[in-house]
Amino acid sequence: MPDILIENDCESIGGQKEMTITFVKPRVKQKIKSIVVKEFQGIDHLPDSINSL
Repeated sequence: MPDILIENDCESIGGQKEMTITFVKPRVKQKIKSIVVKEFQGIDHLPDSINSL
């Protein structure tokens, strides 16, 4: 199980209902830090330090 899940917002294929985090069980989801980025935006704007996420 990941501590952090970074994924795009799946805007072009249906949005949130297509995101991985949507299908994670609620009790597991509360243990995962979910970071959603805009589609095609990439991750360059995220901090370099994992502790800053």
